[in-house]
Amino acid sequence: MDSLAIVFAAIGFASFGAAVIYELINHQRYGGPVFEGRKALVFPWILASFAVFMVGFVILASSRW
Repeated sequence: MDSLAIVFAAIGFASFGAAVIYELINHQRYGGPVFEGRKALVFPWILASFAVFMVGFVILASSRW
């Protein structure tokens, strides 16, 4: 079970970082306010990746008790 939790945490963390980097690159390239025109893609991506990370983190934390 620990290996599954580690995979969830790693995938969530990597996806969260990728979404933030994607937004920073597009913001720098096209300008405008952050998330302008890309909110429909990036915001759910960030929320879902954070949720996957937290699931893995909670599984790891609960298995250590």
